[in-house]
Amino acid sequence: MALRTALFIACLITGLEIFPPFLVLAPLIGGFAAVLLFQKRTGRVLTTGAAVKLGWITAILNATLGTIALTATAVMEGGATFLEPLRESIRQQATSPAQQQAIQMMNDPFFLGIVVLMAWLLYFALISGLCIAGGALGARLARPRTS
Repeated sequence: MALRTALFIACLITGLEIFPPFLVLAPLIGGFAAVLLFQKRTGRVLTTGAAVKLGWITAILNATLGTIALTATAVMEGGATFLEPLRESIRQQATSPAQQQAIQMMNDPFFLGIVVLMAWLLYFALISGLCIAGGALGARLARPRTS
């Protein structure tokens, strides 16, 4: 049930992340929503630790779906032309020799692969942290009140 809930929420937040205003907010809401939906479906109250795990599962699935969507977009647009607007922007602003060298490095497939990998790791860390925080917040706020 946890995996199905996390997959459902990951699909929703991946769709929301297409819109820039939701890029940071969607994973936080996603972790929160995953906990609430899981608790509603099962009737079980999650501990903070279990909610963090559910948020992390949601983050892994969201990062996987986002990677698939980005890769599909790059393939459909033709890999080399996908980064052309970025390259052109850098070319127009390049004035120093270091900036010219950066342009040359962007043409090296190995360097470009390293940059893409580092960007993906940063993306995964951001998504994970936000989904985990949302899960922990969901567990804390959805906990039944005792008098």
